[in-house]
Amino acid sequence: MNSQYYDEVYKTTQKYQVSYELSSYYPLWQLLTAYIPRDKNIVDLGCGPGQVAELLYDLGYRNYLGLDFSEVAIDRAQNKFRDNKDFNFRHADITKSPIPFGQVYLAIEFLEHLKDDYTVIEQLPEGSILIASVPDFMCEGHYRCFENKKDIIRKYGAFIGFNALVKFDNYYIFTGVVKDNG
Repeated sequence: MNSQYYDEVYKTTQKYQVSYELSSYYPLWQLLTAYIPRDKNIVDLGCGPGQVAELLYDLGYRNYLGLDFSEVAIDRAQNKFRDNKDFNFRHADITKSPIPFGQVYLAIEFLEHLKDDYTVIEQLPEGSILIASVPDFMCEGHYRCFENKKDIIRKYGAFIGFNALVKFDNYYIFTGVVKDNG
């Protein structure tokens, strides 16, 4: 799917226009925050319209950079944080351009939307932390889903030293340290 597709999704889909507390993803996001260190700079890959950023801000996180290739999503996120210097957003297609340095990378409901997710994971610096969620179901926009934990380990184990891999509802959450991909 291209950026115009996601621009339209962010313009027309109600769940992306509500505050994070009203989002159907809120329980998932709450669980994910338990894995995010507070004292590290965060790069959110595929940040969407900034709902996770709002949650993190309300929980006291700082030093956040959100990236998305949807101009509509980035415009919405930037508007939410217009006067905030700790939360920044950038329009970028990270499958075609370098990923900025981070200590923690979030890939929340993101990797399954990439045809070649390895192009992104291979860019993450060794020793950084990846915190991700992936679905167990297919829908429009998904290139893949995962039936079980072993599928995730098979797919990403060469790149990530897993610290946690848990099932929550229709999602798997995993976190780990990025291995040397060079």
